[in-house]
Amino acid sequence: MRALPPDGPRAALIRLFVANVPVPIAAAAAALAPLDLDQAAAMRLLAVDGDMAVPAIRLVPVGPVLIACDRTPDVLRLAPDVTIGVSARPGRWPT
Repeated sequence: MRALPPDGPRAALIRLFVANVPVPIAAAAAALAPLDLDQAAAMRLLAVDGDMAVPAIRLVPVGPVLIACDRTPDVLRLAPDVTIGVSARPGRWPT
């Protein structure tokens, strides 16, 4: 996180969807434009909590691909429609 610039759309998107860190709604709105925050919330990409945008999905970079999955803060309470994240056999990633 320290390697990211403090501001800018790319940094906001990485913080929000890769690092799963809430960002100010102004930063999220600028990074997601032309998609507005109401549309993003309706698509269940994020939620607005006060003045912060909270991620509802996670993006996992795997080689040249980004995998989208649900955030799972409590794995014991997973809904039946949750898409889990990426896993691989230890020491082996697809090429």
